[in-house]
Amino acid sequence: DLKDLQVDLKEHFRIMRNCDQVAASLAAISGSDLETGIMAEALERFQKMQDYIITEYAEEVAHKGMDAAKQLTEKRKRAAGGDEEEAEERLAQQAEKDAKEMLKRLEQEKELEGNMEKL
Repeated sequence: DLKDLQVDLKEHFRIMRNCDQVAASLAAISGSDLETGIMAEALERFQKMQDYIITEYAEEVAHKGMDAAKQLTEKRKRAAGGDEEEAEERLAQQAEKDAKEMLKRLEQEKELEGNMEKL
């Protein structure tokens, strides 16, 4: 930035003597300016607020996902009921059912993509 300022001082303002010192002084003045300090503080405050909101939202979404997974696990346990062999068999059937559903959805997605390409 200092080099750019020096170039501007030379080319635009035609300041040739002590250009390096003038540029350094202007940079120091702009860096210590009260308005610059206030703006930097406001920007930092806004960034911290944004980071806080994003963090809170991410934690909320993660907790919802974990709760949903826990409920699904509990549901599967209740559905399994009975003895262990029955439970394992039911879980295997459910996993097979889930896999078929996933394949069906993937096929539907490919079909939709094909239709979109035709358009």
